[in-house]
Amino acid sequence: VIGDGEGILPELLQEYLCWKRGGEPDRQLFLSRVSRLSGIYVPSFYEPSYVPSPEGGKFSGIRAVKEGLPSRITKRTVDLEQSFYPEAFLVPYMKVVHDRAMLELFRGCTQGCRFCQAGIIYRPVRNRSIPKLKNLAGNIIAKTGFEELSLSSLSTSDYPGIEQLVDLLHEELAERDVQLSLPSLRADKFSLKLADRVKKNQGGGGVTFAPEAGTQRLRDVINKKITQEEILDAAGEAISSGKNHIKLYFMIGLPTEKDEDLEGIIDLVKEIMAIYQGIERKKRGPFRLTVSASTFVPKSHTPFQWEPQIPPEEIRRRQGLLRRGLRFNRWVNFTWHDAEMSLLEATLARGDRRLAPVLENAFRAGSRLDAWSDEFSFALWQEAFKKAGIDPGYYAGLRPGYDDLLPWDHIDTKVSKEFLKREHMRAIKGELTDDCRTAGCRGCGIKDCPGIKVGGVVLL
Repeated sequence: VIGDGEGILPELLQEYLCWKRGGEPDRQLFLSRVSRLSGIYVPSFYEPSYVPSPEGGKFSGIRAVKEGLPSRITKRTVDLEQSFYPEAFLVPYMKVVHDRAMLELFRGCTQGCRFCQAGIIYRPVRNRSIPKLKNLAGNIIAKTGFEELSLSSLSTSDYPGIEQLVDLLHEELAERDVQLSLPSLRADKFSLKLADRVKKNQGGGGVTFAPEAGTQRLRDVINKKITQEEILDAAGEAISSGKNHIKLYFMIGLPTEKDEDLEGIIDLVKEIMAIYQGIERKKRGPFRLTVSASTFVPKSHTPFQWEPQIPPEEIRRRQGLLRRGLRFNRWVNFTWHDAEMSLLEATLARGDRRLAPVLENAFRAGSRLDAWSDEFSFALWQEAFKKAGIDPGYYAGLRPGYDDLLPWDHIDTKVSKEFLKREHMRAIKGELTDDCRTAGCRGCGIKDCPGIKVGGVVLL
């Protein structure tokens, strides 16, 4: 199922019921019926082709082998204001990790971070209205009894009228002893004040920022529209308000990254620690600064789908540079991702159908729960790749041309490939692309977008 599930799931289930009630045992008949639904992709009805290459065959396209099927499968989108949202759902008897109710404010994001797949595939931005959200929140809490309600989206502080919504929900839910939480906030002072507005206190706790890169040059490359000054202001606001833990998320291996960009991470951390140490000693509380560096994984349907991942040995070298540079203070804790795990992520993210035997080989060899580092065995995966005759570095290090066909081109996210190309070219030049909700349409290719600015007014 490609796209939003709310609209197509009832149609899919109806076809399933008709098939089961008809007493027809042939699964192919069911697949044939559902393949006619908009947004449904049945891979077995499409056949890829390859041309000879030194690596064993270069992907050259995919075509429908069943008559009447579209050459491209277009994602389904729904109007969130009118679509179904669950209010009464199963609540576990025991305490679980995410022991809270979720309320989705809006879907999509137009910040335009060039590494972010979700920011592309969930476009266009669609909001639920404040009255709708207020009604949903009341019903969810009444029917589930949760003691916490999380306002969910890709970037919650971007919701128009977020302050009004927070005040409204806080007033209504406070009477029921229900807390609000705000994940997915931007690294700026507005988001911090918004979070404190929810908690109604200024002390304790932690805050997470995602600068992603250590220099302004590289943040411009990835279109992360936040300045060094804003990051430091937000960190200073957090420290002065009594936050005792700041976590910073960065990526290494981003396109055009140089050692100076990594040193920029170290310098930024030093500046934040200097802010903390600038507080009068007797007024300082305990403080920790966690620096987390993941490795860039190129994703399909993004401007960076044409970029390779750096090799594992280079990942380790850059991690070592940061590790040595961040030893200057005992309150700074540095965490990083396993280089082989990142290689595997990139290979699976950019692979085609030829990786199917690899997945089966790894499974049969005993690979389970690989997201846990103590369960991950790269040796098992190496054997699985070897058995299938595939080099994982081929997919992870691939740098296709703009005119090359990609294994996912037949999946239509409604964002044009031409827009992704333009964004990739702008990235290499270090040029920012403004948010279309404030600067007007950027030409991403989506028709009838509800977020286009017309005459100074954003249509939402």
